[in-house]
Amino acid sequence: QALAERKLNVVYHPSVSFKERRLISAEALSRWIHPKLGSISAEEFIEIAERNELISKLGNHVLEQVLMDLPGFINKWPTAKIAINVSGLELSKPDFSDEKIKKIESASSRFMHHLEWEVTETRKIIDNEAAKYHLNNFRAKGMTIAMDDFGTGESSLNRLNQLPFDKIKIDRSFVLNLEKPAYMNILKSMVQLAHSSNRQLVVEGIETEEELQLLAEMGCEIGQGYLFCKPQPLRELIKLQL
Repeated sequence: QALAERKLNVVYHPSVSFKERRLISAEALSRWIHPKLGSISAEEFIEIAERNELISKLGNHVLEQVLMDLPGFINKWPTAKIAINVSGLELSKPDFSDEKIKKIESASSRFMHHLEWEVTETRKIIDNEAAKYHLNNFRAKGMTIAMDDFGTGESSLNRLNQLPFDKIKIDRSFVLNLEKPAYMNILKSMVQLAHSSNRQLVVEGIETEEELQLLAEMGCEIGQGYLFCKPQPLRELIKLQL
């Protein structure tokens, strides 16, 4: 019902360059404020959407809002991208990428180079030929692919080269444990890996200037977190000096 009535909003959480504090990309996130239940966690309603086969409708809702917002976004940040999260379940659909590409082209073919698909469930994707096809199909059209939550769960080193990833997003758990030598050493290795494989690296969950300084000393260059900006509707994000 909320989807049908367009009660779910889309906000954007930017990734910012350390040196220039310039917006590099922005992750599109779903927000649901229920009139009786209040704010409902995306983790909760996305799981429900997947369980009830509504994830495709939710994904289309987000894409449609992003396509409406892209002209204003590009006008403010001409070289930046908007990232859209995609689940392994969506990527298992045989016509997933063709349908998305058709929607994007119907809005404007120039939007292709301003879109990115962000995936987490890499094991499910590697084992799924349809998913591989979709990711390569997106890349062939000029869109980029990001591995989210790298270093945890199913996103790991041995899967990095099995799929066409252009960007690695380091899970925020590494920032929370920066004072621990083991985490710091792993993070340094990830930074070296990203640089040596010519992949862009983004560190998630940065909240303090001290964390930023430590990450910069390790060679990190782009971050996402409340230090820079909380997720915002586009109209509010545009007002910020990023």
